[in-house]
Amino acid sequence: MNFFLLTLFFLATVNTQPTKTTTPSFGKTHFILGAPKQHYQNFAPTKQANLPINNANKTTQVYFSHKDDLEKIICDCIGKENEAISIALYSFTNGNLAQALINFVKNNPKASVSIITDKTYQHDRFSKIPQLAKTPRITVFVYAPTGKQKTLNNIMHHKFAIFEGQKKACNGSLNWTHSGVKSNQENVVFFSDPLIIKEFKKEHSELLKKCTKLS
Repeated sequence: MNFFLLTLFFLATVNTQPTKTTTPSFGKTHFILGAPKQHYQNFAPTKQANLPINNANKTTQVYFSHKDDLEKIICDCIGKENEAISIALYSFTNGNLAQALINFVKNNPKASVSIITDKTYQHDRFSKIPQLAKTPRITVFVYAPTGKQKTLNNIMHHKFAIFEGQKKACNGSLNWTHSGVKSNQENVVFFSDPLIIKEFKKEHSELLKKCTKLS
């Protein structure tokens, strides 16, 4: 009898499949512990912009402040320009870069410079914006959104420049300041891809709509 019971127990154990445990899938949504459901539902991945980039026969140069002379690189690029420069900078305190722009318009009668900066320059006694605004053919615009666009922390934090004659542009972390080129850890990327430059031109134009001209 005992042998019969043991046989039944053995057969039942062999034929029983172990329960498969699965870890719940959270998909691509990031969860925050303790956050309400409606909060983390807003963290679904956004669709990336469909911007084609073709680097064939295009020049891209990457520079870092800890090993490259960013001030000289930008000054040289300004010196090679012969048409127009469009700039967007949060902070501009570097005297050598400011003088390079002044020399650019003086040496090129048809040249022009358009600078967009943030209103916080008014609180920086080292800012070169007032000096540049007084220079003929250098026009300075101050980012000053109004209405729904105006918020407490809405600042113009771009750092890019477009060199029309050379068909190139630069972008990166670098503000054109003394500490930016001498002591900070910064980067600047120069590129000549027309599709990317076109996007930066569009951004510069859009920013101008939210600016006031500094007289």
